[in-house]
Amino acid sequence: MEKEIEEENGRNPKINRYWIQRYDLFSRYDKGIEMDEEGWYSVTHEEIAVKQAERCRGKVVELAINNAKVYGVADRVDLSLGDVLFLSPPWGGPTYCEVESFKMDMLKPRDG
Repeated sequence: MEKEIEEENGRNPKINRYWIQRYDLFSRYDKGIEMDEEGWYSVTHEEIAVKQAERCRGKVVELAINNAKVYGVADRVDLSLGDVLFLSPPWGGPTYCEVESFKMDMLKPRDG
């Protein structure tokens, strides 16, 4: 199955330019990374995601604790420091540059 997915990705003209960069996007690509078509053009480069996570690590938790205290809800909020999940806003895909008038409902994926 893994070989079939790789062959399909390599032949798909919509994602071929992203698939060629698979080892630049994922340092662990050969460890079982799987992507659908939309994922290939939506993925954030691993190095960028790591840098963003390093910048956000402990400081964001400290700020959130402070803000919870300011709003008087610190006793109802549980915050913990652990692995960071980096999400970037959806941008509409490779055809985005062909759009003359941008509308918010054009963003993909809608459900994040």
